[in-house]
Amino acid sequence: MKVENPIKYARELEKGKLKCECGHSVIMPPNANKLICRWCGNYVFRNKRIEFGFRMKEIMNNAK
Repeated sequence: MKVENPIKYARELEKGKLKCECGHSVIMPPNANKLICRWCGNYVFRNKRIEFGFRMKEIMNNAK
């Protein structure tokens, strides 16, 4: 793969990197809200609001 502007490409990759609780970096694609960390198996969320919604749905489904 040849990249026309490698500096711009590297900056865009850095924007998509998130840290898992275990400290491992995960690259989050723009269309995903959560991913599973390959290192520890935990979910990594894009932001706290998405995580809160997911956890609430989890609790509601387990209560039934």
